[in-house]
Amino acid sequence: MISLGYKKTFIILIKFLITSGLIFWLLRGNYENFKSMLLGIDSIWFIGAVVLYLVTIFSNAWRWHIFIRIQKINISFLSVLILSARSLFFSLVIPLGAISGDVFKIGYLLNSNKKGERLTALSTVLIDRFFGMIGQFVLGVLMALVLYSEISKTNTNAMYLMLILFLVSMAGLACGAALLIHRKLERFFVFRGLFQFGDKITKGFVSRLSDIVDSYVCRKKEMFYAVLISIFPIQVVSGVILYFIACGIKADPAYIAPLLLAMSFGSTAGLLPITPSGFGTRDIVIKTILISFGFTVSSAIAIPIIFSAIMLLVNIFLGIGFLIPLHKGKLQKTAVHKCNAAC
Repeated sequence: MISLGYKKTFIILIKFLITSGLIFWLLRGNYENFKSMLLGIDSIWFIGAVVLYLVTIFSNAWRWHIFIRIQKINISFLSVLILSARSLFFSLVIPLGAISGDVFKIGYLLNSNKKGERLTALSTVLIDRFFGMIGQFVLGVLMALVLYSEISKTNTNAMYLMLILFLVSMAGLACGAALLIHRKLERFFVFRGLFQFGDKITKGFVSRLSDIVDSYVCRKKEMFYAVLISIFPIQVVSGVILYFIACGIKADPAYIAPLLLAMSFGSTAGLLPITPSGFGTRDIVIKTILISFGFTVSSAIAIPIIFSAIMLLVNIFLGIGFLIPLHKGKLQKTAVHKCNAAC
């Protein structure tokens, strides 16, 4: 029988093979054009894209630190930034797609906190991912509505792809809203029964999780900041990175609106645990959307692959550069935040 370690290694290898196959499929017949664009990219625009990617890493850590402070977990922002950088590195080798880095964070927090405090600690990672996806979905839905007339003129395959991702984004926003207002939903018999059933089979886990969610929901100002961070310095800036790359390779057209849409929908597709960190899956979606908006095939291929290359190189560099010890005591929970009656 194959051991668990061998199984994980096998899954990782399969995912990297899938990623390599997808990238090969993207480049087939366009390798020379891609090579010339890559070698001829304007260094100023490329450096700007790298700097903006570092901004998104900083912003992700900033958002997570907001949730850590709400739960009164004693860890500095610098430590959170280092953990975030490490999680990006481990997202390349943990076989769970774009959420792989969260697994590393959760594992670290579980090992660094007392048994009774672990659910609260790992909730910061889960709620951080939740708001990250909310920002991603919001931008995708908004850009799809803004570009509706142009989307309706695209080819059938691209239009259906964008429709599916639009519906996924809408469903994600609906589920997010349900989670945030679950106390109100519990007033209805059907929802209350579902929550009670879930609580019974999980031995009270649903109730404990609901209490933790409430501890975030009542902090409306922090939640507002988290949504803004998710949308602007993360999702919008990620779209601007594509724009910088497009300008650097002199893509025609270099139109930012479809780039924002492509980044949001590409990241949504990248959430599927098919390839490491969504590489390949995200690239194909971005390429398909850009071609449907008039970008040349060569540009539509080069833009997402150069973006993925930036992510890969920066994530590896940060993962190696931040291999410094963190004192686990810093992650000990000092107090539990509870909503008061005013909430």
